[in-house]
Amino acid sequence: MRKINPIDYGVDFFSADIKNLLSRLQDRDEEAFNEVFLVLYPRLCLFAEKFVQDIGDAEDIVEDVFMKLWNRPVLFNDDEHLKASLYRSIRNSCINFLKVNKRRLERDSFFLEEQGEYSEETYLSEVTRSELLAELYNAISELPPQAQKVIIKTYIEGGSNQEVADALSLSINTVKNHKQHGLALLRSKLSDNSYFLLFILNSLHFIDRLK
Repeated sequence: MRKINPIDYGVDFFSADIKNLLSRLQDRDEEAFNEVFLVLYPRLCLFAEKFVQDIGDAEDIVEDVFMKLWNRPVLFNDDEHLKASLYRSIRNSCINFLKVNKRRLERDSFFLEEQGEYSEETYLSEVTRSELLAELYNAISELPPQAQKVIIKTYIEGGSNQEVADALSLSINTVKNHKQHGLALLRSKLSDNSYFLLFILNSLHFIDRLK
């Protein structure tokens, strides 16, 4: 199953004045729409993938929501209003997708069960997770090439120093140096929550190895 790669990330912020950008978005300005899509698409796919468990389906859902945004433009108050609207639309689309796909409904019944009493809690938790991952992945995408590869293979893919060294044809000491350099750069760029999420992801890989 294909996963979103941190290298897929580009910009993580809106370059234009946000009020102007949102006004142009309402007027169906293609440049404004493309900027919103470029910034928000990866994190929204992460959010959708958590529920439908397939990145291809997640991408289809997110693209469909963006098409609705283009065809039925809305004037948003600010970027948080825009993101909240998109997250909620995608959540609803994921629920509809699982209901329509009976096979997926059985496999992912845990998600639908949570849409009752805990629906808002689940929704907010996944929005927070997606935003933190977006910040983390964007920072990784800005690392020097070798440090980026080492960080991805170590913390995102769960490789040991030896496995990373073999995959990249590097010595273990070189891997350690790139890892140390990459972590130092990430620490300077990231919020505490996003930085420590990197180690949580790595810990989950370690637990999987013990099973």
